[in-house]
Amino acid sequence: MNTPNTTTFRLTVYSTEFLWQGELALAAHRRLSDFVNDVDQQFLELARVKTACWENNAYRILASPETAIVFKHNIVLVVVSEDALSAAAADRAADRVSKVPQRVRIQAPPLVVEGNLHTPSMVDWSRAINVTRSEFVPLTGASVWHSKSHVLLGTDIKLALVHRSAIHSVQNVKT
Repeated sequence: MNTPNTTTFRLTVYSTEFLWQGELALAAHRRLSDFVNDVDQQFLELARVKTACWENNAYRILASPETAIVFKHNIVLVVVSEDALSAAAADRAADRVSKVPQRVRIQAPPLVVEGNLHTPSMVDWSRAINVTRSEFVPLTGASVWHSKSHVLLGTDIKLALVHRSAIHSVQNVKT
């Protein structure tokens, strides 16, 4: 629930074997991507949570705790629900650097994520991946599927944040 001092984001957080769906409340002035990439913040604290595990080519709900702490070093992917993105859109409107979307496919087992990596217009996507200091790589217009079962987990995801340490490879996708 948003208040004048907070913005609440509905997230799905994936690790190699589990997922958590819940709400993350941030101070209204904080950008979600900055918070997720903050090296001093070691975990995401989610409220109103559903926890699931990957079993027989599907996620099975295990529990619905009021809160859960998910340590960032275990996270493969953070997906932001559409209803939470009005604040993110306002952040993008404030960008001073013109960016162009580059379609990429990221293998981050057990997931594959395909989406648009936004880079400054004069920077090649591979260089942008190589020099960024962000812990999580943001993609827009993304699709996600399980790499072994090929089960589609989501399409037309407005914002997906892939943990760099989980990435095995990044490939450009011809459109």
